[in-house]
Amino acid sequence: MISSGGKIISVSSVKGGVGKTTTVLNLAGIYYLLKKKVLIMDMDLFSGGISALLDLKNKKDIFMLVDSISNNRFTSLNDYIVNYNKNIDVIPSVKDPRLATRIDSKYIKAVFKLAKTLLKSMLSIFTLTPSFLPIALAKSTSEPTTVFLPSLIIWNSKGG
Repeated sequence: MISSGGKIISVSSVKGGVGKTTTVLNLAGIYYLLKKKVLIMDMDLFSGGISALLDLKNKKDIFMLVDSISNNRFTSLNDYIVNYNKNIDVIPSVKDPRLATRIDSKYIKAVFKLAKTLLKSMLSIFTLTPSFLPIALAKSTSEPTTVFLPSLIIWNSKGG
């Protein structure tokens, strides 16, 4: 992906409710307006909401992708991509959050690798759960841009 102009942006946090999904969707929208192709990989496994917010009718998700890779049934990443519009595609998070605990993080590295080799001209935006944060941070030193959202800070201008 890097060699052909594509980029990876990972949006992550150790805490829920800080705006990972909102940030990812806003970035995707900006790139859509710039007429750039975007692949969103929703790896917020316990509360991924991108499919619901975009009203996607997905039959496959990230769990099924990882399961296919781990059981040597994988054929093409395109089988797991849901098209939202002409420039935005999504690999949805798991439909059932209970399945998230069955995903071995070593296969997430394989998903990153597939995204880089098969989707050379796209911008890939990942939203990551705390369990995959170490992978994102380790990979960020060599390839992706990492947006880390530590927490929402509520500021009271009256000092209270």
